[in-house]
Amino acid sequence: MLSLAPLLACLVAIGALSSSGQTFTRITEGSLVNDGGASRSVNWVDVNNDGYCDLFVSNGLEAGEDNFLYINNGPDSNFTFQKVSGDPIVESRSRSDGSSWADIDNDGDIDAFVVNWYNDDNLMYWNNGNGTFEQELGDISVNDAGYSETCCWGDIDNDGDVDLYVTSWESW
Repeated sequence: MLSLAPLLACLVAIGALSSSGQTFTRITEGSLVNDGGASRSVNWVDVNNDGYCDLFVSNGLEAGEDNFLYINNGPDSNFTFQKVSGDPIVESRSRSDGSSWADIDNDGDIDAFVVNWYNDDNLMYWNNGNGTFEQELGDISVNDAGYSETCCWGDIDNDGDVDLYVTSWESW
């Protein structure tokens, strides 16, 4: 009677030898790794719908500083990133602590909600469809100065629309 155990052991050994783990390369140059800031959170999101993850970094010193957004240039540029400037999402000078991203208005592009600390109002940004943003100024969710820490989107009541949950720290 032929035993399958040696054959299975051989196949497992060959599979283990032929598989390899993922490798990473440390990036040491460029604004993506050298921009200074009191960074609080990062989000990998495709803000311009090109299929590549872009990087949003919230910053929040007590004096306030701008958030960072870096656009992934894709494989033609060896996945380098370009820092965004001149867009409302990176010019708030707020003391941001975190952000969450969702297609809030169901138009096919991802929008952002940024929470702030030090009694600053939170920030809502509508994506224009090309990776640029327009800041919402009148909604009650952004006129709620406090000490917000994090936020997340989810369809809590199963109505097909995303709902916002914000965590805040109670001040003295």
